[in-house]
Amino acid sequence: MQKADFVTRLLAMLIDGLILGVANAILVQGLGRLFLGWLWWIIWVVAFFGYYVYFWTKSGQTIGKQVMKIKVVTTDGKLLDYTKAIIRVVGYWVSGAVLAIGFLWVLWDPQQQGWHDKIAGTYVIKA
Repeated sequence: MQKADFVTRLLAMLIDGLILGVANAILVQGLGRLFLGWLWWIIWVVAFFGYYVYFWTKSGQTIGKQVMKIKVVTTDGKLLDYTKAIIRVVGYWVSGAVLAIGFLWVLWDPQQQGWHDKIAGTYVIKA
């Protein structure tokens, strides 16, 4: 398994962030006056989890990862199951919580894993 480099992973994440950002803007516009902070938060968390869990369990590739020709697999090369995918999403929040150090960890980790990869037992590889 040839692991994906940091820049490729970053570009894939930016593409996914753009997609989720547009979805968020549409959500906010669609709710209009019914928009409530807690309602938005619940919908956003479900959408965020749903996006990543769906794609990681279906093909290992979000849209950003498809564009960048990389994918997420378990350390033994298999697709993620729902449990591992959910753990990895939670790991995304952990990776970003402390100045995004968990994402930057890929730069100096010998296995090119971020904290979220280590937490979930995953690699990002070239597809």
